[in-house]
Order: sequence, then structure tokens, then C-alpha cells
Amino acid sequence: MSIFNNFTSFSDHFCYNVNMLNSQKIAANSSFFLLSLVAQKVLSFVYFTLLARGLGVELTGRYFFAISFATMFAVLMDFGLSPVLTKEVVQNKNEQEIYFQQIFSLKLLFTFLSLIFLASINYFFWGNDPVQLLIYLTMLTVAIDSFTLLFYAYIRGQQNLRYESIGTIIFQIIVMIFGLGLLKFTNNLFLLLIVLFAASLFNFLFAGFILRFKFQTKIKFLWHKDLLKKILLIAWPFAVAAIFAKVYAYLDSILLKVFLGDLELGFYSVAYKITFAWQFIPLGLVAALYPAFAHFFKEDKVQLTKVFNRGLLYLSLIAWPLSFGISMQPINKK
Repeated sequence: MSIFNNFTSFSDHFCYNVNMLNSQKIAANSSFFLLSLVAQKVLSFVYFTLLARGLGVELTGRYFFAISFATMFAVLMDFGLSPVLTKEVVQNKNEQEIYFQQIFSLKLLFTFLSLIFLASINYFFWGNDPVQLLIYLTMLTVAIDSFTLLFYAYIRGQQNLRYESIGTIIFQIIVMIFGLGLLKFTNNLFLLLIVLFAASLFNFLFAGFILRFKFQTKIKFLWHKDLLKKILLIAWPFAVAAIFAKVYAYLDSILLKVFLGDLELGFYSVAYKITFAWQFIPLGLVAALYPAFAHFFKEDKVQLTKVFNRGLLYLSLIAWPLSFGISMQPINKK
């Protein structure tokens, strides 16, 4: 419980003006979202472990590669637009719906172009591989997730993480129940990826419903040249950072697939999931703090520095011992 107490006490140091949420609500949002990410990562790891046992190593490698390959290109669909939306919603309350509609329209274009690009690569590079059909399906799943991320980015700008937390948990429950149920009857990877697609579709509809009816935001097409230039100018650093992060996270899977094959990738994927599961710590922290950063950047640079340094301190207090503990685990040599 010490981690959550530290995290909550950190949130209690925030000082918002009348237009911002009070520190108690931020602390509640932060803790709730962090707990939901813990639950989601635990369920995800358990599901993938059981899936790997049911499918076998080689099929697990194909399943993991199809998801990894498509996910690596998700950054081209978003192109840094989601964090830009959160920032602008926090800083421009009177124009937040206009920003959403412009970014939504721009994302439609980026997603369409990215899908064409990804489909072309898939066709030419994996034409004789069983994984090709799986990648086509995961492309659609990633595209849906990209828009879900955009919807939640707007809601984060309202400094409300509760709905994203609920959607994240329900998504993982759907995957786990239907995925494991289906695994009892078949090991067809395409059907198992359809389960993932269905869960993503639910999360997309849930986020869209909350956005439209809870926050009264109209989802429609908007194209304004001056606003478009401003958004792209802000977005490109986020996009570059995201591209490097995605390449770093998923390039190893592609190289293993190309040079070694599905079997070796299958062994690697389970170990990768162990480290990947701990990402809930920085994800939860960033989701809670980023709107605060956006506000203080505009209103109070001194407070921004204090919040950033304190966030870095708490993240270090959690991450360094955790990293050391994982690295010291005994290695089973056979």
C-alpha cells in the first residue's frame, strides 16, 4: 500500500485554480486509474500466459507478431495528436470542441493513409506467410484503438480518468472471458484475434458514447487551415518521440521473426510480457500528471518545475527497486 499512499500524497501537492479540479479529486482519479491499470496488466499477463500454453510456442509467436507489427505503425495513425488534444482541452476550454473536431478530422486522414501503407507492406513482405491475414485483422483493431485513444485524450483533458479506467477493465474482461472460452474449442488465431477486435470495438463505442452524451461533444468533420498548421506544429515532437518509442518496443519482435522464426519469437513473447506488464506505473503517473503539466506550463512555470521534479522522484522510488528486483530473479538453466 505504500506505493499508492506515496502516489496519493504526491497528488495532494497540486494547487489548481478555480477552473481546475481540486487536489483531492486529482488524487482520487490518479489512484483509481492506477488501480485499473494494475488490474488490466495482471489480467492481460494471465490471459497471454494461458493463451501461450493452449496455443503452443509457434502459434504464440505468430499471434504476438501480428499484434506487434500492426501496433508499431499505430504511431502513424495518431502522429502525436492525442497528447496535443489533451493539452489544448486543458488550456483552451472555450475552444476545446473545435480542437477535438479538427484533430478528429486530421486523424481520419492519417489513419486512412497509414492503413494503406501498412497493408502494402504486409502484402509485399508477408505474402507467403500465414501471419499475413492476421495482420490485416490487427490493422483494423489498431485503427479502432487509435480513435479510442483520441476520445479518452479529450476526456483526460477534462481531468476525468474514471471512464477510461472502466473501459480498460471491461475491455480486458471481454478478451479474457471470450478468448479463453474460445480456446477450449479451437486454436484458430484469426478467431482469437476477432475477440480482440470485438473488445476494442466495445471500448471505442463506450468512449464515444461518454464523449457525446456525458461531455456533450459533437463528433463531426472540421477542416481549418490555420488551426491545422498550429496543431501539426505542436504535434510533430510528440510524433517523433512516439515513433522512437514504438520502434524501440517492437522492432525486436520483427527482427526475431525475420531471422529466427515464429518458434523463437514465441519463447521471447512470454518473457517480454513480464516486463511489459509493469508499464502501468509510468502510464498511470503520466495520465494523471499530463493535464497538470499543460495547465502549469501556461499559468505557473515554477509550479510546473516542482510538480515535474516531484513526479520524477516518486517514479524513481518505485521504478529502481522494481527493476533491481526483477533483474535479480534466479535464472533456470537447463
